Amino acid sequence: MTNEQEKTFNIAIAGLGTVGCGLIRLIEKNKDIIEFRTGKKIKIFAVSAKSKEKKRAVNLENIAWVSDPMEFTNFDQVHCVVELIGGHEGIAKDLVFQSINKGKNVVTANKALLAHHGHEIAVLAEEKKVNVYYEAAVAGGIPIIRTLMQSLSPNKTSQIIGVINGTCNYILTEMEKSSLSYETAFNKAKGLGYVEADPELDIGGIDSAHKLAILSSIGFNQKASLEDINTNGIKHISLFDIKSAKELGFKIKLLASAKVTEHGFHHEVAPCLIPLTSPIAQVMGSENIILVESDFIGKTYYRGAGAGEGPTASAVMADLINISGDKVKPLFGIPEQQLRTIEHSIREFENSFYIRISIRDEPGALSHITGILGEYGISINRMRQKDHKGLEAPIVLLTHKTSAEKIRTCIEQLSKDDICIGLPVCLRIEDI
Repeated sequence: MTNEQEKTFNIAIAGLGTVGCGLIRLIEKNKDIIEFRTGKKIKIFAVSAKSKEKKRAVNLENIAWVSDPMEFTNFDQVHCVVELIGGHEGIAKDLVFQSINKGKNVVTANKALLAHHGHEIAVLAEEKKVNVYYEAAVAGGIPIIRTLMQSLSPNKTSQIIGVINGTCNYILTEMEKSSLSYETAFNKAKGLGYVEADPELDIGGIDSAHKLAILSSIGFNQKASLEDINTNGIKHISLFDIKSAKELGFKIKLLASAKVTEHGFHHEVAPCLIPLTSPIAQVMGSENIILVESDFIGKTYYRGAGAGEGPTASAVMADLINISGDKVKPLFGIPEQQLRTIEHSIREFENSFYIRISIRDEPGALSHITGILGEYGISINRMRQKDHKGLEAPIVLLTHKTSAEKIRTCIEQLSKDDICIGLPVCLRIEDI
C-alpha cells in the first residue's frame, strides 16, 4: 500500500438531500484544511440517492453513482458508510446493519434509527469491532454527543434538559414575537421547510423523544426506551397561553428532560413554562440549547443551530475525521451490556403547574373549580380571571408543588365537568 493510499479515507454517502449535498460541498471547499489538520484525505468514493437525474447544486462527475446503496457494503475500498436516508425501518436500517456486518464503520444523522434500534446496533458494532458515530443525530450545530462521552465522562449526571426541536421552538417564538396563532405560525414554519414530511414527528414531540433517548443512554449509562418517555407536543398551545405565561414571568418551551429525583428517574418531552430569566428562555427561532447538570462541574449550557445544511454537514464531517483515526469505541460510551435499566417514576414526580380553564360565566363557577382542586389536595399559588365577553370566562391558575399523578386525575375530572368549556390545558413549570 502506498503512502497516498494510507492517507486516503474512502466514504460512500447514501442520501443526497440537504445534508448529503452539504457534506459534499464541505469536503470540496475545506479538503485542504481537513488534510492539513488530520493528515487524512477524505475521499467520496460513491454516492446513492433515489434519483440520479434530479438537479443538485453539487458536482458528482468524478464520483461513482450506485443505484442501490446496499452495494456500498461490497466495496472493499470503502472504509465508512454515511447513512443520510432517515427513518428507523427500511433501507436506512438495512444499510446500517449490513455495513456493520461487513466490518465497515458507519456515520449517521438518523436519530429515529438510533432511538428505536440503538442497543441492537451497539451490540452488533461491538461484536464486529467497528465504530458507529452520530453527532449529527442530536442538535447538529452543538457537539453534545462527544461532550457527554468525553468532556463530562468523569462526572455523574443528574439532569439533561433542553430545547432540541428547532421547528417547535420556531413556532413558539413566532407566536410570542408576532402574536400569531398556532396554525399561522405552523404554516409559516412549513413554508420555510422547517417541518418534517410527517409533521407529527416535530409538533407531537416525537423527534425530541428520539433525541432524548440517545442523550439519556449516554448521560445516564442507561438502556433508554421510547416507551418510557412521556411525550406531548405543542398543538394545544394557544396564543392566549403564550401571552398569559409572559404576563406571569414565563416563556413556554417544548422541553426534553431527563433527571434523577428522589422518586426515581423522570423522562419526559412536554411544553413547559420556564422563567423569563432562564438561559433556556433566551433561545429563539430554530436554535437549540441543552443544559447538563453534573456533580463536579455543575450546570453547563450548550447552545447552537439544531439543524440545517451547514451545521449538520459539519457534525457529520467531524465524525468522519474522528472515525478515520479513532480506535473502536462503544456506541453509547460504555459496552452495551453495562448499560443499566433505571426505574421510571413520573406519577410521584412533583412540580408546580400552569392550568388554563375556560368556564361558564355563572355564579359559583369559580368556587366550584377551586373546590375540585381542593379535593385533590392541589393548592393554588396564583389565579387570574381574564377579561372576557360572552358566556365563556378564561381562568389561569398556577399551583404550588404537587404530584403529576394528582394533576393528571384532577384534569381528567375537570375535562368532564359541565362547568368547563373545552379541554383544560396543563403545563409543568420548570424552574431552570
